[in-house]
Amino acid sequence: MPSTPAAPSTPVTSSGTASGGSGGGGGGPSPSDTGGAGPGTGGAGGMSGGPSNVTPMTFDELRTFLDTPGKGIASCFSCHEAGGCLPQVFKNDDTLYDTLMTHMITRCENKLLVVPGDPENSALYRVLHGDTCGTVTRMPQGCYASDDPEQNTCITDDVTERLRLWIEMGAPK
Repeated sequence: MPSTPAAPSTPVTSSGTASGGSGGGGGGPSPSDTGGAGPGTGGAGGMSGGPSNVTPMTFDELRTFLDTPGKGIASCFSCHEAGGCLPQVFKNDDTLYDTLMTHMITRCENKLLVVPGDPENSALYRVLHGDTCGTVTRMPQGCYASDDPEQNTCITDDVTERLRLWIEMGAPK
């Protein structure tokens, strides 16, 4: 059922597929897919106690994820950097880690983007996972949650679970 998690050097896109591979766009599982419930649909329940073979994301993988467009959706950096369509929050440079650890999102109940050890109080995890966070909608903005992987444009559960694990283990750089 679950397949082997992606190696740390395999970038993961917001649609949950590994990038940099053979270029095929098929709907089958990628090396980063871990089985489980399939694409994220938000809502309650969380992923605590998820598949034991899911590996935490690394900071470098998170940086790559934030910079990789998903299926029909722009990359996080393209909207959240200077000149993006959403408030400037972070940029892909040497300040990214510190920004993730110190930037408070007022529209998300004044939560920090990342609270090491506490994914449920980390704005980044909450909005990507699909949880309500103040007045911030699920990100990426305008994504379409579907059980059909071909139609889903939201971040998949396998990716948000890897992010949750990284935050839970203290969000190491």
